[in-house]
Amino acid sequence: MFVMQCHEALWYLELRRGEGEKALGPEVQAALESHLQNCAQCATRARTQELWDYQLSQLLRQVSVPAQLGDRLLIQAAAYRGRTLRLRFYRLTAVAASVLLLLGFAWLGYRATLPTFSTEQLVLFHDSHLQDPESYFHRWLQHEGLPEELPVPLNLNLLVHLGYERIQGQKVPVALFRHPQRPEFARVYFLRQSGPFRWRQLNDAEASHTVAQVISDSQSFRRVTYVIVYPAGPEGLRPFLQPNPGTS
Repeated sequence: MFVMQCHEALWYLELRRGEGEKALGPEVQAALESHLQNCAQCATRARTQELWDYQLSQLLRQVSVPAQLGDRLLIQAAAYRGRTLRLRFYRLTAVAASVLLLLGFAWLGYRATLPTFSTEQLVLFHDSHLQDPESYFHRWLQHEGLPEELPVPLNLNLLVHLGYERIQGQKVPVALFRHPQRPEFARVYFLRQSGPFRWRQLNDAEASHTVAQVISDSQSFRRVTYVIVYPAGPEGLRPFLQPNPGTS
């Protein structure tokens, strides 16, 4: 059963007044009765209409009306009530249409303010990364307010991604580097010493397949602690470093 509003209840009261309860149907009739039980103003309006109709019917029964005149009065009354109900229905329909039209214009206006996704800017951005990864990396460091140099000479041609990872509920800047030959990766996490972590308690760690190296120097690295995570093994971090010009 739907919840009926006051303006709807008044409209259905008029319809029931002229056509009877059968004109409403059981669902609408139940919703109307529920509304009248909870709305004193509409209930008073309904009782007033019923009392007026009862008194008027009693008075009309006391007046002798020629048969032809009575039929004409009933026909005219029915026609008038039908026109009134139709006009109210048309007004409600017009209001509803206007509201829908305004909502449609508002939605179109909102859509017009959304930015356009530019695939051209997207490919230019990634192309600049591929052509000059060093400049791309240093622009990111400058934007993040991080030191311009890493504590170890990682090979920027192996740089895959710059962004953030959520670590223990906190967003941490991270740089991702790929292994030149195998499907392995090294990550550099940048922990600001003014951030949410207790950086003085950080220590190196090692598991079966992964090593975490902590590098911290407040003076050299502008109060940033680096945590470098890379695959465990005899090569260590060497595959991710810049190639030595003296070796072939």
